[in-house]
This record gives sequence, C-alpha cells and structure tokens, in this order.
Amino acid sequence: MSQQTPGSESSREAPRILVAEDSPTMREVARGLLEHAGFAVDLAADGSAAVTRATERRYDLILMDINMPRVNGIEAAALIRAAGVSAAATPILAMTAEKGPDRLEDILEAGMNGYLPKPFGRVQLLEAIAPWIRAAEAA
Repeated sequence: MSQQTPGSESSREAPRILVAEDSPTMREVARGLLEHAGFAVDLAADGSAAVTRATERRYDLILMDINMPRVNGIEAAALIRAAGVSAAATPILAMTAEKGPDRLEDILEAGMNGYLPKPFGRVQLLEAIAPWIRAAEAA
C-alpha cells in the first residue's frame, strides 16, 4: 500500500510553505523535513524578504522565526497582514524558543495564528502545521 503525501494527488499542487529563518542551518533543516513530507518550500533569510515573498505569492502556511535581522518576525507578520494577506488564507506560525504570556501576546497581536516552539523535530513540526494545512486544502 502506498503512503499518500500532502502533494501526491495529481489534481493538486503540493501545499506551499514559506520558511522565514535567519539561521542557514535551521532553514535547511526545516526545508529538508518539509520537502521530505511532500511540501513545496520557499525560503527567506530575514523578515524583509519574508514580507516580499508573502505579498508576491500565495502560501498555504508561513513559518516565521521571531528573532531575525532587518525586520523581525513580529514586524514582518504585521506587515504581511497589513498588506492584505489574511490569517484565514495564509496562517503564520511563529518559530521561537522564547516562552511566556507576553511573547505569545506579541505573536497573536501581530496577526500570527500560533507558534512552534524551538527546538523542534520532524514529529513536532508536522503536528504543528497539520491543522493549518488541512484548513488551507479545504478552502
């Protein structure tokens, strides 16, 4: 029996995810895990690049590091939302090692849908994005 991956239906493209992360190692780890699971992945090395990519192309999900140079993840998410990219159409999940109610409040106020705690492995990543990808595919 073959195992179906997110993009394995011939009538649909693979769900596209933008990974915004300033660490080259973390970008490549996330890309590898997501591509292995059947997703199409684009990368952004900072918040400014993430805003540009997110406003030029539709993504099923954005994974956004919080602490990036130039434009941080909180600012980038707010700019993406201000540009008209809705939370329903393109969920944004923060990737952060920071915890606490203040940080979660910042994340939600910026228009992000939730967060993925760092460090994460394959299982944590796929479990965190699954509900958002299912919602995007149903839309």
